[in-house]
Amino acid sequence: MIVKHARLIISTLSVGAVLVGSSACISEPESAPASSSEVQGSNSSGPATETAQQTPPPQAEELYPALKRTPGEDDQLPAKADLGNINRDSVRWLGSSSYTAQFIATDSEDNLCFIAWATPGHGDATPVDYGSPGIQCSTIPEVQQQGLSVRVDQGEGSDGLVAHLLPPDMEMPQVKKTILAIPGNHQDLRPPVEIMDNVDHSITLAMGTETADDLGGIEIPRPDGETLTLTSPPETDN
Repeated sequence: MIVKHARLIISTLSVGAVLVGSSACISEPESAPASSSEVQGSNSSGPATETAQQTPPPQAEELYPALKRTPGEDDQLPAKADLGNINRDSVRWLGSSSYTAQFIATDSEDNLCFIAWATPGHGDATPVDYGSPGIQCSTIPEVQQQGLSVRVDQGEGSDGLVAHLLPPDMEMPQVKKTILAIPGNHQDLRPPVEIMDNVDHSITLAMGTETADDLGGIEIPRPDGETLTLTSPPETDN
């Protein structure tokens, strides 16, 4: 009897050991899944990459294609002038109206520059006086938003002029509709406010300073539903 009991105890202990060993194998924990922050961290491009993927500002020649043109005779300025840090090799003619001859250029800081000279109005032997040019340079985003505006010295004894180079998104049909609606304006020679469709299809406006000051401001609807407001630029010493 004692032997039987001993065998039973040994047998029971062996079975228990097997069960414990099996239980240990089953209950062994699996590897913990990666946390959501770890997964996101491995796939996220991060703020620096997002910033790098932002659309860069357009180049000057994309906005005003005249800048891409091979230079020619038309691109020569009509008279000498101090252009400051404007790159002379970048100067390109935009067009001429009965008021002004207009040029576009870039400066050493990659700003866009608008240069306008008075068109001499003498048809006799009077010496040609181009006066002093009106010059304004602004950053590309500023030009996209507001364009460029200058006052032009028409020469001794003459009133000055105002010229506006409109932002590149402006459309001629809407510009004409607005400008021709100004009381007394017309499309004949030297109208109060003249519209120019330039060689690169940019748009400029020109007028006398008296007209510009009387108007105070010109509001033109933009294609995006906003409004462009043009005001007479302040007088500057050139």
